[in-house]
Amino acid sequence: MNSVQPEDRGAAQCRSLDRLLDDARLWRGSSPVSVASRLPAATPQLEVALGGGWPCGVVCELALSEPGCGELTLLLPVLREVHGPTAWIAPPHVPHPSALAAAGVAIRDTLLIEPATPAQAQWAAEQLLRSGVYGAVLLWLPTVSPRAVRRLQLAAQGSAAFVALLVPDAGSPLTSPAALRMALTAGAHGVRVTVRKRRGGRPSPPFMVEYRAGVMAGPAFADAGAGGIAAN
Repeated sequence: MNSVQPEDRGAAQCRSLDRLLDDARLWRGSSPVSVASRLPAATPQLEVALGGGWPCGVVCELALSEPGCGELTLLLPVLREVHGPTAWIAPPHVPHPSALAAAGVAIRDTLLIEPATPAQAQWAAEQLLRSGVYGAVLLWLPTVSPRAVRRLQLAAQGSAAFVALLVPDAGSPLTSPAALRMALTAGAHGVRVTVRKRRGGRPSPPFMVEYRAGVMAGPAFADAGAGGIAAN
């Protein structure tokens, strides 16, 4: 029977640690996301809170107080900047094409997917991300587990896409491997934003992103009862 001397065992452990540290899936807490992999935010204050803009190739989890609380006020500027098609998966209502076009989003490059179940919605998101074709993937789920976020994160990190996971605040897990976690609440003149977690940085205290004149306050949905279009 072969025996391992203490110094040999130590060398083997060091080699194992080196392999672990070389793994691209490992995130080091002090390592910020590259600025080159970010997209501009709607306002300077939001951009600072995000650490320089919206990160790509990771999951950005948005916990919503209610549908239409102002999530697209933050996201539409991002969709104008992405390179490649954008996928909307299981949104609570059908996006309004004319409203999206007015916001500068390319309609011909927008794909709407309406799966029968949340599991199918997540599967669709993972497949689109692995394809490497899409510039942005927006996924709505009624609830999500840390394991499901981890699977989505693994699919996202192999792409350069902007990935937004939108869930009700009550359906957001207590802990999550998402690189960015935010909570959004509707206000009278804007959306209240709280950055709960940011890779390579600290959470931020709540702040307001105001609705600007001619900008949709809520989501660009065909159903006006879901938020419609509001100009302030």
